[in-house]
Amino acid sequence: MSSVFTPPTFSSTRAGTVSIICSEYAADAVLSPKLDRPYATILTSKVEIFIEHSFSDIAADWFDAGVRLGESLEKDMVPVRIAADGWVIAVASPAYLASRPAPDTPQDLVAHTCIKLRLATRGGVYPWEFKKGDHPVNVRVEGS
Repeated sequence: MSSVFTPPTFSSTRAGTVSIICSEYAADAVLSPKLDRPYATILTSKVEIFIEHSFSDIAADWFDAGVRLGESLEKDMVPVRIAADGWVIAVASPAYLASRPAPDTPQDLVAHTCIKLRLATRGGVYPWEFKKGDHPVNVRVEGS
């Protein structure tokens, strides 16, 4: 008796639930605009977005996909670019700068009161990251 393999047929629509883990920023700035596009109306999939402020193991926690910054990828992840490179800028209120000199260089921020970000999965306070040309400049700022 022989068995014949019949490949599955696929339609132009997809069904099921897709679970994506990402930061709140990625959900708002990257995923939300893509899910609002006209082609999203033909999908029969459910999309579940899980917001996190640390870095979970995407595969071990059974997520279908995760949105990360390029430098935050694990070695075994397959990257797929879904957005252009973005920029983050350092800002201060006029009231804050009224009593202090404005910083001229990233290193000047050490003398200022800055907001620090602590990521439990990164082992401490995350440094502020800047670039000078192609060279990274990391500054460990003080907080309030």
